[in-house]
Amino acid sequence: MAPKVTLAAYDLTGAVDAGVALAERAPGVSVSLTAADGPSRSLVAVLNTDTRDGLPAPPPQPPPDPRRRRVDGACGQEDGSGSAWRRAAARPRIGASVAVRAHELAQLPGLTLTEPGAADLAAANESAQPQSDSASRQFSTETCSLCHWGADMTTLMPREEFDGLFGAVCNWGRWGEGDELGTLNYIGTAEVLAACAVPRAGLRISLSKQLDTVAGLLNDRPLVHYMTASGGEPSADVKVHRDFIGVDFHGRGTSHIDGLAHIAYQDQMYNGRKASEVMTAHGSEFASIATAAHGIVARGVLLDVAHARRKAWIEPPGALTADELSEVADALHLEIKPGDVVFLRSGAVRRSAERGAWDVERESVGLHPSAMRWLAARKVSVLGGDGHGESRPSTVAGVNLPIHVLALVAMGMPMLDNLDLEKLSGACARARSFEFMVLIAPLAVPGGTGSPVNPIALL
Repeated sequence: MAPKVTLAAYDLTGAVDAGVALAERAPGVSVSLTAADGPSRSLVAVLNTDTRDGLPAPPPQPPPDPRRRRVDGACGQEDGSGSAWRRAAARPRIGASVAVRAHELAQLPGLTLTEPGAADLAAANESAQPQSDSASRQFSTETCSLCHWGADMTTLMPREEFDGLFGAVCNWGRWGEGDELGTLNYIGTAEVLAACAVPRAGLRISLSKQLDTVAGLLNDRPLVHYMTASGGEPSADVKVHRDFIGVDFHGRGTSHIDGLAHIAYQDQMYNGRKASEVMTAHGSEFASIATAAHGIVARGVLLDVAHARRKAWIEPPGALTADELSEVADALHLEIKPGDVVFLRSGAVRRSAERGAWDVERESVGLHPSAMRWLAARKVSVLGGDGHGESRPSTVAGVNLPIHVLALVAMGMPMLDNLDLEKLSGACARARSFEFMVLIAPLAVPGGTGSPVNPIALL
């Protein structure tokens, strides 16, 4: 029996968006959708099949249309007859712009669409009823809390609101006017000793990608590497091998740490220093990466978003909110403590390995700026991830790197970009513990704005 998909949309725009998304990924499939009157704007898809594992991997996606943003989310729950339910429901604030996970459904053979029955409409209506904040949180926790996710990317945060958020998380003057360490001040002797007690198995895991020596989509400025001495004369008893390496590490290809001198916002760097006064052709005279030359030793925690949602990766684009960070931490039984280094895994490295590289400057998974309050309240020392922290497209009007601005400039919090967290994810899942000790040793570059780095996790 061919699978049957029922789509019900409570507004015409939602129906059209769903139909277009499905038709784009399944040429030749006849799409017929109807809009039904109802009190809320939502979309529900019901898939009748004998197995809940029957959905194939999504195919490569076409270049995104910049005029459209996608809301992504799916869960599976079986009823008594063995049917698997797949829902993609737009939150009320998103309005009519909703889209089904058509890249999964479109691969099914013999796909047909039918008008929704009364029971389907009732289920959709019940799942999308407006709720109070407390009721919504309870629903998210008790049912599939990690299914519907992502901030509203159809509405940009105004610059005025962003500047207010900047002031709310700002640490200028907290550790003195001359402070150059920022949130690394949260890592004291007690935090270092506590971190040293975390490892139990003696397992060491590199969190760095291999350095690229060939240009590619993610790295148009690869590592420069050549030999300066390759052995000397054949008759020599002692042969010397020397090589040169050079890397333009900032960007999306190389694993690196961003120091506090990396970003300025409206000519201001961390602690209110003017970039025009401290940045020279030789580097920064304030808060260079050399201030972290003694290394960063701390407790690390992996907020494995993909693992918590039982997915190989989180499909871009997406902007994680504070509530969603809390949900992931709860799902992984993690308590964030002062001085922790927080790592966010979306599964981008695995997606790239299985699907190929894509233009992450157009679509990527990162944090919504409002989530920075969550990190600030927990006194996180360093933020790292398998991306660069930013969601693409930007969620702030007129600000290209809002997470970097808030982290580096306002909070004084270093960032670790472009990490490979796949081995760490597997090890944490097997150990059923997502905490570890982390060692980060930046190069002591005078005036440097950052450094290529190979962080080591110890479990």
